[in-house]
Amino acid sequence: MTALEIAIGSHIRLRQMSTGDTDAVVAMRNRPEAARYLYQRAPLSAADHDRWLADVLAQGDVVTAMEHPDGTVIGSTSLYNFDAARSCAEYGRLCSASVGAHPLSILEGSYLLFRAAFEVAELRRIFSFIAAPNVRTQRHGETLGYKREGLLRQHWLHADGCDDVVVIGVLADEFAAARPAMEERLYGKDAMPEFTEAQRANIQRLFAGPRSTS
Repeated sequence: MTALEIAIGSHIRLRQMSTGDTDAVVAMRNRPEAARYLYQRAPLSAADHDRWLADVLAQGDVVTAMEHPDGTVIGSTSLYNFDAARSCAEYGRLCSASVGAHPLSILEGSYLLFRAAFEVAELRRIFSFIAAPNVRTQRHGETLGYKREGLLRQHWLHADGCDDVVVIGVLADEFAAARPAMEERLYGKDAMPEFTEAQRANIQRLFAGPRSTS
């Protein structure tokens, strides 16, 4: 499959994930500090990942890779669990090459994906479920404009116990209000990236819904 490009920023290129990213994504997701907050009961294999990727692309998930200018994949994330109108989606599966590395790259990847969702695909809401101890990801969400919407008590049972899960969400206007602070942090006085016509067409295709992956 050809991975569709979503955007090129100052810190990363954001594009659809492909099977060419398998080794990098498996390595990221199997790190103990990452796996601690992911819904995987055992270490992920390349074959497992490729089967998963085929399945989620077929059901219309928007699955992305964040590629450093040198070509290294340093992060991944996705939008999934769309409503019937494909106007609301869950954001998650966020993973980076190492904790604390490339902070602006990971932020820019999320920023560009949210811009694609709200600005081009015209979503009205994005939401996430985050394990309560995962404070780093909650702060990342606050930067994107998320508001806390609820708490699911003892919701996530995992190998080390049971965690509460924080429910957060952001509406289109809330993300718009958060953009200036993000753009100042990401770009300073430099121009922020804009979507090309080709990228806009790719975004519309990615957000359109289930399609064949053949």
